[in-house]
Amino acid sequence: MKLRPTLAAVSLLLVSGTTALANAPQQKRVIEVPMKVKYATLLRNVDPIYPPEAKAKGIQGTVWLKGMIGVDGRAHELKVVSGPRALVGAAEAAVRQWTFAPATFDGKPRAVPWQFHLKFRLDETTEAPRNIALSREAMTHRLVRQVAPEYPAEAQRKGIHGDVVLRALVGKDGRVRSVERISGNPILAKAAIAAVRQWVYEPTLIHGEPVDVHLTVTVSFAAAK
Repeated sequence: MKLRPTLAAVSLLLVSGTTALANAPQQKRVIEVPMKVKYATLLRNVDPIYPPEAKAKGIQGTVWLKGMIGVDGRAHELKVVSGPRALVGAAEAAVRQWTFAPATFDGKPRAVPWQFHLKFRLDETTEAPRNIALSREAMTHRLVRQVAPEYPAEAQRKGIHGDVVLRALVGKDGRVRSVERISGNPILAKAAIAAVRQWVYEPTLIHGEPVDVHLTVTVSFAAAK
């Protein structure tokens, strides 16, 4: 059975709150990041060994891991997100042997957060797409349209401000397909979700084929001074 590294979903931190007054017109803007970004790329991967006991019991599924790709090009701080317990050890053992060309920003190597999933299938014809790790700066660089959220008048009257953390799915065409709140004030979250749904990214390609990307977005609302 041949297993290949699969699509990573990357954490993203974007600050896009406004400080407009309640009666001020809202502005739409596009964020441009003048930074030379080189994404982390996989140089060498080791196929995970399907545990014999799991195989005998018919256990299959997907193991999700998260951690960091360090400046040394190796996986660090691995943590299990989900997956069959019988397959987790094999997935971790394989990933720890992988090597990457580290991400660089303006020519300087950076450690980047990443999520990773490996599929274990008893049907040996099933293969997973190649993994890619994108950092906060890298995903910001791929953002081609960003709409600033409207600061809710109710929140301004009540002096409500702070961060809203969202989980988003960017489709193969680069458009945001779904958004859900992880944390933050519900009043602010509604405005943040409405804005993020309008964002557009450059499509992420793996082997020339567009793929979906899961990411975490932080939208900040600051009270007007």
